[in-house]
Amino acid sequence: MRFSPAQQKAIQIRDKNVLVFASAGSGKTSVLVQRLCDLVLKDKISIDSILAMTFTKDAANEMKTRLQIALEQQKPTDYIKEQLALLETSSLCTIDSFCLSVVKNYYYQIPISLKMANTTLDSSLSSELFQKAYEQACAQIDPKDMADLLFGIRVRNHSASVHLRAGAHHGQYTAHGKGLAGGLLKADIVLLP
Repeated sequence: MRFSPAQQKAIQIRDKNVLVFASAGSGKTSVLVQRLCDLVLKDKISIDSILAMTFTKDAANEMKTRLQIALEQQKPTDYIKEQLALLETSSLCTIDSFCLSVVKNYYYQIPISLKMANTTLDSSLSSELFQKAYEQACAQIDPKDMADLLFGIRVRNHSASVHLRAGAHHGQYTAHGKGLAGGLLKADIVLLP
């Protein structure tokens, strides 16, 4: 597959967090898969050191399948065999499945009970609770914050705050902010047309 300059930039950026933000059908999964292949095969970064998240199970499965095919096409060295073994339990997953694994593994730090950590909601109760939370959030949001949400990208989590204004233009942008532990956060964000 031929990649656009913006896609190629997303594939080649190193030593930074990268967020690929683009519309459906724009090639996000292909970009992520190529980036993963390069990280694992060229940069020799082990799969168990990588977190790659998508929104859908289909995209997550596609990432794993394509990476598996790329690994199987390599000479079967000990490194390649190890990466294939690690692939099944890797953190190439959906955002919600990653969050659930964090809760299940670190429930005692939250603190919640093990029973609560292992309990998931059925879709109707989940939808009802989401609707309530959404309505409460909308009732409490400041109009200025709503404008920021409509005209920019804001990611908030307690004391973490990253803000990027990209407008309607594609290209590469850098977001700066403060992390949860007070450390500085920097992420390159590539917007694909």
